[in-house]
Parts: sequence; structure tokens; C-alpha cells
Amino acid sequence: MASKSIFATLPRPFKDKPSMDKPKRRAHHCAVSVGDSLYVWGGNQNRFAGVHDNEEKRKITSTIQHFTPSTGQWITRDTAGTPPLGVIEYCCTAINDLLYYFGGACGHGNCYHNSITQLDTVSLQWRELEPTDATRPVMRRGYGGMISFKHDGVHHLLMIGGRGSKPAVQLPHYKYIELPHGNWHTNEHSIYNISSKKWSTPLINGQCIPPAESFIIEKINNTRAILFGGVETIDGDEDAITNNIYILEISLGTVVWQCIKKPEAIDQWPVGRYNHGGAIVITGSDFPILVISGGKDKDGHTLDDYWIFNITQHSWIKLDVPKTFSLRYAHSLSSFVLSPHCALIVTVGGRCHDSTAFITKPNIAMLNFIDNKGEWTVGDTLDTNGMNNEEYKKKYQLQYQKPRKGDTADIEQTVQALMKSLEEKEREAQVFHQQMEQKEKEEVEKDQEIRRYCHQLQEKDMELQEKDRELQEKDRELQEKDRELQEAPHSERKKEEMEKKLEDKMLETKKFLEHLQQKDEMISKKIQNYNYELQKMKKELEDKESEIQKLNQLLQNKDKELTKRDQILKKHLTQDELKGVHVAAKNSFLIHSESTQLVNWEEYGIRITIPQGAVLPSDTVQVTITALIGGDFIFPEDTELVSAVYAINTSKPFLEPVKLEIQHCVSIKIPSHCNFSFATAPSDKTPYQFKLVNGGNFVSNGCYGNIYVSEFCLWSLIEYVRTSISFFTNKSYYGQVVREVRRPGREWLIKFLLSKDLNALKKHINEKFKNNETINDLYFLFEEENDFIEFCFDKPCPKGWSVTPYDTPTKVSQRAIDDYGSMSPPNFPQRLIKITAEPGEGADKYLNYPVTLRGIKSDIKKLNIVLTTVNAVI
Repeated sequence: MASKSIFATLPRPFKDKPSMDKPKRRAHHCAVSVGDSLYVWGGNQNRFAGVHDNEEKRKITSTIQHFTPSTGQWITRDTAGTPPLGVIEYCCTAINDLLYYFGGACGHGNCYHNSITQLDTVSLQWRELEPTDATRPVMRRGYGGMISFKHDGVHHLLMIGGRGSKPAVQLPHYKYIELPHGNWHTNEHSIYNISSKKWSTPLINGQCIPPAESFIIEKINNTRAILFGGVETIDGDEDAITNNIYILEISLGTVVWQCIKKPEAIDQWPVGRYNHGGAIVITGSDFPILVISGGKDKDGHTLDDYWIFNITQHSWIKLDVPKTFSLRYAHSLSSFVLSPHCALIVTVGGRCHDSTAFITKPNIAMLNFIDNKGEWTVGDTLDTNGMNNEEYKKKYQLQYQKPRKGDTADIEQTVQALMKSLEEKEREAQVFHQQMEQKEKEEVEKDQEIRRYCHQLQEKDMELQEKDRELQEKDRELQEKDRELQEAPHSERKKEEMEKKLEDKMLETKKFLEHLQQKDEMISKKIQNYNYELQKMKKELEDKESEIQKLNQLLQNKDKELTKRDQILKKHLTQDELKGVHVAAKNSFLIHSESTQLVNWEEYGIRITIPQGAVLPSDTVQVTITALIGGDFIFPEDTELVSAVYAINTSKPFLEPVKLEIQHCVSIKIPSHCNFSFATAPSDKTPYQFKLVNGGNFVSNGCYGNIYVSEFCLWSLIEYVRTSISFFTNKSYYGQVVREVRRPGREWLIKFLLSKDLNALKKHINEKFKNNETINDLYFLFEEENDFIEFCFDKPCPKGWSVTPYDTPTKVSQRAIDDYGSMSPPNFPQRLIKITAEPGEGADKYLNYPVTLRGIKSDIKKLNIVLTTVNAVI
């Protein structure tokens, strides 16, 4: 009686709008079964563009196809969420209703991934568990294998081998081999705990596979798996197309490998191959089988054979199947067990024999278990492309029911045999129970006899112990008597010897006591001296403490006096008791240790900006401002007051300079009219003599001038009234050119630093650029007030050279140089230029590049950058 099962190949031509019963053409994909359904996603497809990520790719990868064997229907279903980017030669496995995808290739260049993404087949929702990370110690790869296992109730994923990008970390115990085109082979093992989301690497025992790709790996049970074929690379040698079988024993921390190679005496063994299909079939029989088909051999030719491997007996059987079913590569195989003697094998997609064209003709075949010797044979072939759904269902039901009739008969016979065996076992159990009861009675009687015998032995042992003690006492008495008899003739002589020894001992003791007495006298003298010194030191300490107390008292009195004086002074200032002045208003502001704060009293024309760090975190500073509109003021000759006068004091000094802004009453139309200056005077004596202060910025069409200050007193703005006097002198400025060698003879960084203080600039360069070379000094004046200095890089470069400024246009304003230089400590604006040399055929060995300087007056009109591929000079 023969029962049959199905082999099915189900790829269909792809169209823009696929119908519900046509699969897409694809290759280098995975097909995974969940219950009585098959899910197919991704792979290389006709419309798929080799890009990392775009809208078209997302549109294609956001659908999954679902196949139901009982109906023969394909349904394309939309998914939600973000699908993985690795769509080619990824790894996939199922746990209950969830699919897990690892790694894969983008399809462009050598771009691979090490992400883990979950798809819920009920809600069809994607969920990214681990994004791709180039720094993770898990190699980004595809073309490998993945299975799941469960340990202590927690599911884990195990990824093995593959081809991918250069590893960020080469882990010990694994091998990594670089391939000619930038790819890498590996036999790396990675374990991922789905519950804790943590990675680990297991220990490897046995004959582990070398770095390999394009093999098939299938799960036998929770702790065992089988691997066949692939492309192996051993220690940098050429790739080998293998036909080895590997059996894996898996635990949480260890993977044990067993390699099974083709015996020389056996011919029934498949040739080496890669990009082949494989599936595991586990029925009610005593042994599981591995099914493989197609792939490519060592010469790159497509194979059309079909093999099954008995995992228990380690034997291969070749079966005849139609070439339309087996002649393909980069396809998938999946199995559905219908009964203990019937399995459905489904093949999806792939490419044609020796071309890159996709498979277009689908085929379904059934495979039957026909006797009890574990032999399988190929049944009918069913082509869903040539018949409608009703024809497919009838033939499927016909093939599905055949094995069930035989199965029912076998089940009845098995049940009868088991019932008969159960009755025999029950009779044997009754007899055994009676024998056990009899033996238990005998054991109880023997136990009672043993206890009686042990009691008697204990009594005898106590009697023997008492006799032994008596004998020991008698023996001790005899030994003492014998010793007395032996010592009697020598007792007098021994007495004399003992007396002599005693006298010697007494003499030694007397000498020792005399020695101790001498030491005691010496120690007593030392103690007396020590006590004297100690008393002396105590007296000195008391005197010093008395002095310290007096000094502390004086300091306290002085501190009270200073505090009182400070309070009087503050009271004097806060009460506007400045002599000889007219007060317009007074205001106070509290400054805390926060970010930059602004004292804004624009009603009376003053602003103060306090930067972060000017006040300690634990402090609060009070700023008191008194606006004066007249008083006993004396200003420098040829000047007049153009603002209010401000008396400013603080409860504590600021730790950093602050920005003071004062409003003036003159309209400035052009920069040359800005003949203003800040003036200050001490507030502790009259008349108040004002002096000019260097620095300060005034802009046209503005009503405020600003300056950075560290001390406060009386402040104001004045204007020169003589037009013959130019307030703004044509100030001198300086530049320094610094060169940093990034790669000798290949890459340099040129730095232009500018300042109005040459000494401060050189000090800054010596401190900050110790390893750089200072090339040249530049002295210049600006052509116009508030102008710019511009570095022009408008000349072509010699072949093989590039001059790239970091900023375009490369300018620095006069105001920026002044503002940076007014900081405490001063800072210096700089402009950076990167220069690279790429030697090659026709490339110049020397660079002579002129940099034109605009907006300034200087003896130097151009800076020539002169470099060679050996050294560099400006």
C-alpha cells in the first residue's frame, strides 16, 4: 500500500499588479512555514533596484506572499512598519507566529547588515529588535545560516558563517578571510537572546566548518541541527565547493560539531554544491530526513538532481524528479508533514540552469513513504500553472486521502498490538509486585536479626575496652618499677650533677639581673631627659598658642573694623551720597550663577551683559547703578560729554570681564564720524577727573557703544569736538602663517592667525601649536575703517594638487580682530586651508600657489604656498 506526498515549485511571472493566485519571480530568498502556511519575502526580483534605501525599495519590500498548500493559492499581503534593508541572502526562521530576519545584502556594492527584525504573521507588523551597527562585534553578513533554540524557557537565535563586510572586531576562536573584491568569509557564531536582547558567542568544540557561505542549515530538534554543502575557504586558499555533512549539538554556551565526509568506498553521495535548496522532514517514523535539490557545482553549472539523507543511518538516496522541479539554483525548499508516511515539499523561485533568468514555470510533486523500511519515492507532479483552483484542490485531496486509508489500517493494528502488550505488562507487574512484597518481609526479618547481633557486638566491645584499660594500668605500674630499679645505683651521681647545674644557673641569673639593673638605670635617665624636653616643648606650645590667640583677636578686630568701614562705604554709595553730583535715578539688579544674563536699564541708556562663569555657583552679586545728569566732572581737552554718567558698584567682583553698553545722544551716519571714546573716573574723590579708555566699539546707525571691563567706578561716553583730530588712528595688525603636516608629502593644513598684538599672538602659537611650524609674519593696515582682509584662492592648481579653504569667501573683519583681541585672555581669529597632493602619471612634484591679499595695505601683496611631495615651504 503506497501513500504519496507533494513536491511543489511555485514561482510565477512578476507583474506590476500581481493577482491573488500568482507568486512573484524571485531568487536568493527564504520561504518559512508557520503552521499550514508558507511565507515568502524579499530576495532578488525583477523590479528590485540595487540601492541602499529609497521609496521604490520600501514599496517592494513592504509586501509578503502567503501560500496555503491545501488550496494552492498565493495571496500578496501588505505589511506595516519598516521592513529590513538586507533583502538578499538574509537568514530567516520562525518561532510560533513570529518570523525573525537577520543580516542580508542591500544589493549594491559590498553593503551588508547585522540587524534583527521581527514580523508578526498575525498582525503583519514589522518590529526592529537590533539596528545595523558597524561597530558591533557581530559581523555584517549574508549568505549564512540561522536557527532557533530554547533554553530555560527563553528563545535564542544562532547565526553561523556567511559572506559580508570587513568585521569591526575579529573575535577569538573564529576565522575571518578577506576575499579579492573586498568581501570577507567567516565561520563566526553569534547567539542573540530574544528576551534580554543581548549578544553572546559560544565555545566551539569538534570539527567546526571553516569560513563558508551559500550552504543550507536545518533544525532537527531543539538541540540538534544539520548543515550541508556551500563554499568553504581554508587559510586563504582558493574556495572549495564542498559536499560535507555537519551535525551540530547546540547548548547556550557551546556548539559541538561533527563532520561527515564522503567515504571512498561509497558512490551514492551528492557532488559538492552551493546555492542549493534544503528542507528537513520529520514524520512519525523513527528517523528524520534531509531533502536537497539543485544548486551549482564547482564549474558553475546548475544541477538537476534530488537527494534525501537519512540522518540516523548517515546514508544518501537519489530520487528521480522532473527537471522543471530540480533544475534551478538560489531557490528555497519547504516541507509540510501530512501524515507519518506523507510529506509535502514546496520549492519556490530560483534561477534557470546556466543563466540569470528567473524560474517562470511552477511545479508541484508529491512524495510518499511506501513501506516500513524507510524508503521514499516520488509521486505525482502537480502543476498549478496549468489548472484552476478547483482542479488543484481535487487532486490535492485525492493525494492527501490515499495515505490516510493506509494510515488508518496501520493505526488500528498498532492499537491492537499495544493493547495486547499492555495486558501482558500488567500481568508481569502483578507477579513482580507479589515478589517484591515477599522480599520486603524477608528484608524486615533480616534487619531485625542484624540489629540483635549488633547489640550483642556492642556489649562485647564494651567488655573488651574495660579489659584493655586494666591491662594498660598494669603495664604502666610495671614500667615505673623497672625504671626505679635501673636508676637506683646512679642516683647519688645524678644528684651532684643536678646541684652543679643549679649553681651555674644561679650565677648566670645573677649576671643577667645585674645587666638588667644597669639598663634600668640608663632608661630612667633617658625618661628624665625626655620628660624635661616634653615639659619644655609644652611650655613653648602654650606660648605659641597664646600668641596665636592674640593674633586671632587682632585679626578679628581688624576684620570688624574693615567690615564696618565697608558697610559705611556701601551705605554711602547706596544712599547716593556722591558729592557734587545730580542724581537722575538709581536701580539695583541681582545676578545669579546661571547662563549669560543681561542688566537692561534702557530707560536710562545702559546695558551690562554678564557671561556665564562670571559668578560662582554658590554666589549672588548685586549690581547698583546710579545715573548722574550733572556734577563736578572734568573731561579731557577737546572733548564733550555725549551720554549720562553712571556710578556702578557691585557687592562682589566678577570673575570674568563683562560687556558694558552706554547710549550716546549723537546720530552716526558713516563710520568716519564715529569720534567717540569711553571715559572713566574714580568715585572716591572730587572733582571727578575723567580719563580716556582704549578700545570700545561704535557702529554707524547705532546709538550704543560697547566695551569689555573688569572694574567699575564712574563711566561715560565723550566725543572729540575738533574735526582736525582723527579719533580712529590707522591701527597696525599682524598675521602669522602656521603649517601642520598631516601626512608627510601628501597632506598639509595651513593656518592664518590674525591679531593686533604680535607678542600675544606669538605666545599663543607657542603654547597651542608646539608641533606646528611657524612660516612667516605679516604686517598690515586696513585700507578703510571696519574693512575686511580677504585671502583669494582663485588661481588654478598644478596637476595632482588641490588647495581647499575651509571658508568661502575666506575673510576676516577688522572688528572681529578687535573684539577677539579685547577678550581676557585674548583670542585670535584664524582661517584654515587644506592642501593635498595625489602623485601619479603626469602629476607635478612641486606646488607654487599664490594667495592674493585684498582690503589691506602691506609690503606683501601675495603669499606663495610652496610645497613638494617631500617637504613644504611657504
